[in-house]
Amino acid sequence: MDDEMKRKLKEKLDNGKITPDLYNEIVNRWTTTDDDRSEKSSEERKENQAKSERTSTVNVMGLGKFDDIFAKDLRVSGSVKVTGNVDVSEMEVSGAASIGGNVRVSGAVDISGSLEAGGGIISNSVELAGSLKADELESKKIDSSGWLTVKKVIKAESIDIDGIIDSEVVECSTIDINIGSNRGKIGILRCDKVNISRQWRRFRSSSIKIDEIMCKVADLEGVKAKRIVGEDVMLGGGCDVDYVESRTLKISEDAVVRKKNVRNEEA
Repeated sequence: MDDEMKRKLKEKLDNGKITPDLYNEIVNRWTTTDDDRSEKSSEERKENQAKSERTSTVNVMGLGKFDDIFAKDLRVSGSVKVTGNVDVSEMEVSGAASIGGNVRVSGAVDISGSLEAGGGIISNSVELAGSLKADELESKKIDSSGWLTVKKVIKAESIDIDGIIDSEVVECSTIDINIGSNRGKIGILRCDKVNISRQWRRFRSSSIKIDEIMCKVADLEGVKAKRIVGEDVMLGGGCDVDYVESRTLKISEDAVVRKKNVRNEEA
C-alpha cells in the first residue's frame, strides 16, 4: 500500500466512514500482500541467478546419465549419456559421450574418444583425434585427424583434415585435406580456398569424392568430382572431374577432365 492510499484510508477513519476494526483489517491485508510479493520476487531473482551461473566442472570417469548439462566444463573419460542439451565453456572427451540434443561450447571441444550428438554442435574450436558424429557442426576452427561425420552442414572459418570427413555440405573460408583413404565424401563444398593432397608415400591411390566444389582457388589431388566452379583451379594426379569452369585451369597429365569451360583463353 502506498502513502496516498494510506492517507485516504486514514481520512475515512477520521470522518467515521469506516470503523477502526475495518481500518486495521485493510492495513494488515495490504501489508501481508506486499511482503508476499517482495518475498516471491526475491525468490524468483535467486532462481534466475542460479540458472544463469554455471556450476563447477562436471567430471564423468565411470558411467553417467543426465537430462541436461549446464556447467563450466565437461570432461568425459568414462561413458556419459545426456538425453537433452549440453551448454558448457569447455568440453573434453577421451571416453564416449552421447548427446540427444544440441551441444553449445563457448570455448574449445577436444575429442580423443567419441562424441555423438543428435542435434547440432556450436563451438569456438574443435580438436578431433577420435570420432565425432553430429547433425550439424559450426565452429570457427576445425582441426581433425580422426573421423568427422556430419549429416547436414559444416560451417567454419578454417578446416584442417588429416583423417576422414563425411558431410553433405561444407561451407568455410579455407580448407586443407590430406587424404589417406578412399572413404571421405562431401556433397557440396563452398569455400574461398581449398587444398587437397594425397599422402603419397603410404596412400598413392587414395581419393575423396566431392560432388560439387565452388571456390576461388583450388589446388587438388585425388579428387573425384562431378562439377568444379572456381577462379584459379589446379588439378593434380588422381583427379577425375566431369566438368570444370574457371578463369585459369592447369591439368596434370595424371588427371581426367571430361568437359571444361576456361574463361581465360590463354590458360
